[in-house]
Amino acid sequence: MARPRNAHGVHPHAVHGGNEIHIPLIEPDIQISHIRLSDKTSRLVSRGRHFARTGGRYAAGNATLAQQREVTMKRKIAIAALVAASAAAQAADRFPILTPEQITPEQAKLVQMLLAGPRGGGDASPEAVNRILKGGPFNAWLRSPDLGDRLQKVGEYIRFNTSLQLRLNEFAILITARHWTSQYEWYAHLPLALKAGLDPKIAADLAMNKRPANMKDDEAAVYDFCTQLHRRKKVSDAAYKRAVALFGEKGVMDLIGVSGYYTAVSMTLNVAEVPVPAGQNNPLKPLR
Repeated sequence: MARPRNAHGVHPHAVHGGNEIHIPLIEPDIQISHIRLSDKTSRLVSRGRHFARTGGRYAAGNATLAQQREVTMKRKIAIAALVAASAAAQAADRFPILTPEQITPEQAKLVQMLLAGPRGGGDASPEAVNRILKGGPFNAWLRSPDLGDRLQKVGEYIRFNTSLQLRLNEFAILITARHWTSQYEWYAHLPLALKAGLDPKIAADLAMNKRPANMKDDEAAVYDFCTQLHRRKKVSDAAYKRAVALFGEKGVMDLIGVSGYYTAVSMTLNVAEVPVPAGQNNPLKPLR
């Protein structure tokens, strides 16, 4: 008798040797037939679809909880690969989206940690996996998952636990993105900066590589400190003392941290050639 299938035509249990292991089904009804794919991408889609539907097979006597979680994560990555295939132009030959067969347990663990943290908000859906893999530096960082994990933990502090006001922290991120002409970084963080209260005119001046007019005292302190650090590789006594007076020594260290972390992010994005989403123009012009 044929085993029952769910609404997506997938068996609700992985069966091996007569023993069943329940693996939560997460495959959405993904339709990509309207997309013209290259032969290489078509092969990726075919493998991803097959793995997403089979989910791997483990004997009940041998499968550990960790193995089942690894299978579940690989299935999510497989589904995300189907979605990512429609944007295959991203980093066409640089750090392509990994296929399920290529994902190691260490890489799957890194994805799980990203999803469980404040970036993912605990959302482990295929769409969340897709966001992690398609945007930002994380797909590239999977190539060195131990390094990637250490970096993302630094980034978690920089973004969500810094002593700096969010408006100033995002301003420092934009200063770094402008210095590196990191298109995706600017695209991703400009809305966050504006939402945090940064004047759009300040962002527009910065995008043109001009010293923004009409900055508040704390914004001017951040601009001078970060710009000197990026361009001169050091800061003047005046810039340092002003920053300490406004933010304290911890705040100065957090300014250094945000500048350094997002330098690493911008380097990764530029090397990986991560583009802004389709239909969007690059927000930054090359520096002269």
